[in-house]
Amino acid sequence: MGERLRTAPTPVGADGGRGPGGPVGASETASGGGRPAERAARAEAALRILQAHPSLSDRAVAESTGLGARTVAELRRLSESVAESGFRIGRDGKSRPLNGAAGRLRVAELLGENPKASLRQLARTAGVSPATALDVRRRLERGEEPVPVKRAAIAPGVSPKGAAPAGGNGFVGGFGRTG
Repeated sequence: MGERLRTAPTPVGADGGRGPGGPVGASETASGGGRPAERAARAEAALRILQAHPSLSDRAVAESTGLGARTVAELRRLSESVAESGFRIGRDGKSRPLNGAAGRLRVAELLGENPKASLRQLARTAGVSPATALDVRRRLERGEEPVPVKRAAIAPGVSPKGAAPAGGNGFVGGFGRTG
C-alpha cells in the first residue's frame, strides 16, 4: 500500500552513459570506490553531459550527477560550450518544447482552416497536447490571441545565456574552493 512505483530514467545512450567512458559513469566514479564524487567533479561531469546531450532536461542531468536541477540550469546558462536546442527530453523520455508559441500558432491556423476539427486532430497535427488545443480554441472564441501575453513576451531565438566571467567559466571552478 505504501509502495510507490517509479519508472526508470531514460538512458543517455546505448549503455545509458554509464560505461567506463560515458559521461554519467564518470560522475559516479570520479572519486573511485563508488563514493560520491566531489562537487566540483560532479559539476564538470554535468557540463560534459550537457555538451554531449544538450537536449536533456536539467532534472535528468541532475539525477545522473547528484547535483540539483537549479545548479545544472545555472551551468547550462553560464556555459558557452553547451549547444542550444529548442526542446528538452525529460526524465520520462518525453520531448517538450522550450517555447510552445509555435504549436499554439499552428493550432490557430488549423482552426482557421477547419473550425469543426476535433481537439485530438488539432493537437496531433500541431504537435501539442489536447489541453493546449482546447485553450487556443477558447482563447480565439473570446477574441484573445492564441499565445498568452506572458509567453509572447519571450522572443523566439533570443539566447538566455549570460556572459561567462573573464578567464573562463568561474562557476564550475568555484565548486572546488573551500572557505
